[in-house]
Amino acid sequence: MDDVDLAPVDERLKPILRYVRKLTETPSRIRMADADAVYHAGWSDEALLHAVAICAISSGEDDLPGFLFGWISRAHVTVDPARQAVYLGLA
Repeated sequence: MDDVDLAPVDERLKPILRYVRKLTETPSRIRMADADAVYHAGWSDEALLHAVAICAISSGEDDLPGFLFGWISRAHVTVDPARQAVYLGLA
């Protein structure tokens, strides 16, 4: 998909697709505004975290818990500490 804006998908999906693309291509450039666009479209932290996990798995990430911990700490996503432990496989 070359242009998310022209993709024949539900408009609500487009912010998540943009976020995942940016995370895949230029992860160091993820900013709060990227997460805010996802939240503004009505998605939750949990939905964004799931999208990121799928992105990591499909990119061949070997250390998913480590990847998610690093991503949570720098990607401007608020995750309840109890849920974070579950996502990281620590609970």
